[in-house]
Amino acid sequence: MISTPKYFKAEDGLELFGILNLPDNYSTEEIIISVHGQASKCTNDRERQTSKLLAESGIPYFCFNNRGSEIYTRLKRKVDGKKKSFKFGSMYEKLSEAPFDILGAIKFLKKYGFKKFYLMGHSLGCTKILYFYNQLIKSNSPLLKQIKAVILLSPVDIQGYYFSKNPKALKKSFSLANKFVKRGKLEELVDSDSGFKIAAQSFLQYFDPELNIISYNRNSDFKCFNQINCPLFIRFGAEREMIVDSPEKTVQLIKEKVANKNLDVGFISGANHSYNGKEKILAKQILKFIEKNKIRK
Repeated sequence: MISTPKYFKAEDGLELFGILNLPDNYSTEEIIISVHGQASKCTNDRERQTSKLLAESGIPYFCFNNRGSEIYTRLKRKVDGKKKSFKFGSMYEKLSEAPFDILGAIKFLKKYGFKKFYLMGHSLGCTKILYFYNQLIKSNSPLLKQIKAVILLSPVDIQGYYFSKNPKALKKSFSLANKFVKRGKLEELVDSDSGFKIAAQSFLQYFDPELNIISYNRNSDFKCFNQINCPLFIRFGAEREMIVDSPEKTVQLIKEKVANKNLDVGFISGANHSYNGKEKILAKQILKFIEKNKIRK
């Protein structure tokens, strides 16, 4: 396997960093694009081990630091011909800008001859992929035909989870964030349940149904999953997941509500939200899913 660091530009010109993992002597037009979750990065243990295992099985893999990488970071883009630094990271990111990152990654990989893409997200990265896919549908993008599968690892129900875990504190932060935004103080920090403070406008997006589109409420129509018209893989850990109900009940609910004929949903016993120590099992299940659906053509 050849692992190469790469820099590329998001669709809005933001400079991002990624790692391109290529199997030895690969000859394929397909590749996995991995979108990490909140405050994470492309060099975490799950990314490194999963990319290695899949690349060894002949599947190219590209993981990158999106604009929500780590808690706080600064990223650059050109403004009026000069590079300017901006505040990003999970403290300041906007979910509505996630499509810029994913589309930039796709265009970057097309330069290498890749034409078929498996979109894989972890945690909040799943929300970003589903939102991106929804935007492709709205614009009737021809790119939809090149998305060969969607792979979701521990897709989070942030609103349901946050309010079920600590409703009083979250309602207080929600009220304070609204006050800041109304006063134009968009980047004023409020407490979150993520272990760090977050900008008011970034906090509120987690409770905007147009952006945070995952809900495991039984009364939900599960549209964000049902709109996927390619094979769909969903996995959860069995411990410390960011969902309201147990993984067993959530998996059963998805089976009842999601009509995708190529749905593969389940959970991995003993795994946590980050799949620590269960990376090999996860990679094998992803590979089996790809081979079962005969995606690799």
